[in-house]
Amino acid sequence: PWPLVFFFTSIIGLLSISWLQTSERGLSSPFFAQFFWQATVFVVAFVGLCWKVFVVKLLPDGIRSTDGLGRYHTVKWEDIRSVRNICGFYYIQHGKVGAALMFPMFLSQAREFRQDVISRTPPENPFRQFLQKSASV
Repeated sequence: PWPLVFFFTSIIGLLSISWLQTSERGLSSPFFAQFFWQATVFVVAFVGLCWKVFVVKLLPDGIRSTDGLGRYHTVKWEDIRSVRNICGFYYIQHGKVGAALMFPMFLSQAREFRQDVISRTPPENPFRQFLQKSASV
């Protein structure tokens, strides 16, 4: 979660600074337009970085991915306890305490990823159930 905390704290800080400066000058300020251009570039760069950093590998008996701090873990399908959506990230809790997998839901091949997970996991697997439920919504 630290990368997310840093990201959202930075955005809120930058928005606060821009609001203070634009409230004195009015909304037609060039700074206001420049800030939002820079914020857009920052968000696009962040999403691109996530695609490169958060590599997910499906294995026959499990999944290999990062936790919230970017450390890699391999988790067997039967060790998965629960799956949640936290701010557009899969948050997968498993048997190892303090090392939940966390990776973006906006994967480059999301449909294939979903089909592969469903085909590799038993029907009672929480990840499979989460993906099937989210696909039906």
